[in-house]
Amino acid sequence: MRSLRKVLKKMDPNLSVKDKAFNAALVLLAAAEVGPSADKIAKRAVLPRKEARQITARCRKARLFVKGQIHHGGWFDKDSGGIAFWMDVACVNGLLKRIQPGTAQPEAAKGKK
Repeated sequence: MRSLRKVLKKMDPNLSVKDKAFNAALVLLAAAEVGPSADKIAKRAVLPRKEARQITARCRKARLFVKGQIHHGGWFDKDSGGIAFWMDVACVNGLLKRIQPGTAQPEAAKGKK
């Protein structure tokens, strides 16, 4: 079985294991293989169960994990999969908010006149 940490380092050689994005990305990689179960993710990603549960809770909050399914942004698309994956990592970390299809787009911030 290949190491997900090695896969992640290949995806982004500059990403530090101390970066919050590292473990979020690790959880998403594991989920792609074993599904959105925190315990299965912890085992596959070799993460403490508590940490895996915290990150999967953020995945549910970001609407990536819904009713036992993974709703990703197209990670396996040949042209845009890499960008979609990292955008979902940013959503898990609260840096971006996913807009669900059929909902209004947020307005751009308006500058002062």
